[in-house]
Amino acid sequence: MYRFTTCCLLTCLILISCLILPCAADTNLTLQEGWNYIAVPFTHTNYQHTAFSLFSTVNTTGHSILRYNSQTQVWEVLGPQSVVTPLEGIWIFAGQPTSIPVAGDNTESPTPKKLPAGWNAIGFAGSATGPAEAFSSLSDIWVLAMGWNSQTQQYDPSVFTGDLRESQVIIPGKGYWIYLGSPGDYTINQPLEPAPPSGNLTISSYPVGSLAYIDGVNTGVFTFAQFNNIAQGIHTIRVTSDGFRDYMATVTINANQTTNLFVSLSES
Repeated sequence: MYRFTTCCLLTCLILISCLILPCAADTNLTLQEGWNYIAVPFTHTNYQHTAFSLFSTVNTTGHSILRYNSQTQVWEVLGPQSVVTPLEGIWIFAGQPTSIPVAGDNTESPTPKKLPAGWNAIGFAGSATGPAEAFSSLSDIWVLAMGWNSQTQQYDPSVFTGDLRESQVIIPGKGYWIYLGSPGDYTINQPLEPAPPSGNLTISSYPVGSLAYIDGVNTGVFTFAQFNNIAQGIHTIRVTSDGFRDYMATVTINANQTTNLFVSLSES
């Protein structure tokens, strides 16, 4: 019965143009040309990930960015300010291969997600591992899971409870469909990295309201901006504003200290 349900779901996905996936990395999500099915694995202490901050550099060729609301069983179209939370599956079309830098805190477990019975679009965080360990918090209720191969534009083979394939690996940054026989709380049980030494950064600018990038990541935060718990070391800062030339600089963040940066952009 579940295999039949899977086939029906795949057919529906094709009909509504929601065929999608990625390759995952610690700080970058790699989109292939075509549909990609991804999930942000990190929380962030300084700002919320939005569709704009994550995907503004992606040429979607006019396709909507989508997520499946399993509570209402309705597809949602993401707007620029839609908040993208960790562990939720996102479908996005890319006109050409693109790498998306994703800032986050890999020392803190993502907030547990309450999942209803039936189909759910989820992600994973931590280190790549087998499905039994990855979905251990749902061990008594998950029935099958499957990812999407963005290179072949086809679904990976389904993994069924009790028929786990050793070759299947659950990867952080990749989106997965998972079918639950009953509601459950999805939590990440893997040990996470210890917090590195960190400091704070403030960015003020002329003109006020300029957009701040840190290490190539669009923070979605406009000046005056304050960022806490930035990893100790050298970081690249870019500040942009319409009608002005981009400002580029490097700053050194010292542990338990605040670095203040003022930038003045030149008119273009």
